[in-house]
Amino acid sequence: MRARTAGTVSRFIGAGVGLARLVAVSIVKVVDIVAL
Repeated sequence: MRARTAGTVSRFIGAGVGLARLVAVSIVKVVDIVAL
């Protein structure tokens, strides 16, 4: 049970990091477009 929970948490964190990275890239692209 504990190992499964840890795996779910690490997977959730990994998804969150990936999503945050995607959002950051999107913001940078929008800023570049606006700056131009």
